[in-house]
Amino acid sequence: MTKQVILFDNYDSFTYNLLHLLKTVRPGYRFDVFRNRDRTILQEVPLALIIGPGPMTPAETGLLQEYFERVVEKKHIPVFGVCLGMQFLAWREGVKVTRSTLPAHGAATIVKHHQNDIFKGVSPSFEGARYNSLEIQERQFLPSETFKVLAVAHENNAVMALRHKHKPWVGVQFHPESFLTTQGALVTDNFFNQYVEV
Repeated sequence: MTKQVILFDNYDSFTYNLLHLLKTVRPGYRFDVFRNRDRTILQEVPLALIIGPGPMTPAETGLLQEYFERVVEKKHIPVFGVCLGMQFLAWREGVKVTRSTLPAHGAATIVKHHQNDIFKGVSPSFEGARYNSLEIQERQFLPSETFKVLAVAHENNAVMALRHKHKPWVGVQFHPESFLTTQGALVTDNFFNQYVEV
């Protein structure tokens, strides 16, 4: 079986940095990049889907919504959303995505978590790179039957990571591929360990 993973490119300058990280973490996998308006993606059933960042809102992610309806949901494909990718996962399930109270473009934030799920083995608080003007506030998930908040930003309690309670979807607001993120490779490795290779 081919270990194919799709990286969904939302026309972002960090897409290939993220691809480099993915190839480093899982050199035995095949990573195929599809831009968000490439209809050939609708024929693909990968082992996992990585939703990359992008300079847009979750509603403007091209074919992503259709791909979820036609492939991801039906085939129960594990998903790892990065930045806009995390926002899309929440937005798709009805969570409100708002303007950030602390917009940042290339700033490190302290990410607080409980060392479980994709943060297994990660320092209790570490630096994560933020490049976002949209965010999800933690208070929107109290309580939530759909998502579990995995991490928040020290500065304003904006959600820095979440997972779906019933589907194999997890997302991070910070950029694991950035040099400003101190343990991005370990977080990414944990996604494969816990959601793909099970």
